[in-house]
Amino acid sequence: RCDTCHTPPDYTSRALRDVGLDPTSTRYSVPALRGVSRSSPYLHDGSASTLDDLLDRHHPSHDEPPTPKERSDLGAFLESL
Repeated sequence: RCDTCHTPPDYTSRALRDVGLDPTSTRYSVPALRGVSRSSPYLHDGSASTLDDLLDRHHPSHDEPPTPKERSDLGAFLESL
């Protein structure tokens, strides 16, 4: 359900979103996902150096991390943008 915040065709939003990463400042501009595989580092503070790091840490639309299959599919999708 990434497209809830990252809406096509650029996979972004003009809205600020609470992404739950920083308890002192939780609302961030939603980044565009086009070309995301070539735009490291990731997250608001650059703390995820690879897409794998990002997918380990950030899964706001789920209570649980993605399954290995979901993660593989999501990684392939992100690489394709």
